[in-house]
Amino acid sequence: MAAALLVVAAVHGFLLLGQKEIVGRDAHRLFHPAAHALQRRLERLELPEWEPAIACGQPLVGLGQSQAFYPPRWLQLATGPDRVFSLLGPLHALAAALAAFLLARRLGRSAPASAVAATVTGAAPLLFSALDSPNLHYSACWIPVALYLGVS
Repeated sequence: MAAALLVVAAVHGFLLLGQKEIVGRDAHRLFHPAAHALQRRLERLELPEWEPAIACGQPLVGLGQSQAFYPPRWLQLATGPDRVFSLLGPLHALAAALAAFLLARRLGRSAPASAVAATVTGAAPLLFSALDSPNLHYSACWIPVALYLGVS
């Protein structure tokens, strides 16, 4: 299992080590502005209601890109709104890999086979290509967790 997590961490290593930040497509146009607006509100301990600077005004509470009530996103209070995306993507992939390993074990697979499942899940091209669309990436990473919790 440790080797599987190391492979997943290596795939995402440039983000975990802060060598690059996630930019482009949806990240730059939608998620970063919402993250900065949310950061300003959280620093002032305000409820993230209306944000006039995004798309002629939008409620941050109802804006999916702000992820205001998504607990992992609160990590941005410690890291800042730009760095949070580069950490949450790999952390979600690692969680997906761990859940895939546990799911495979629960389904009676051997430890090596479960490690392969973890590696394939955590280093999947879909997850990597969706890093600049956090809602898609995070949702895909929760699938193995949901399956693990749903299989008895």
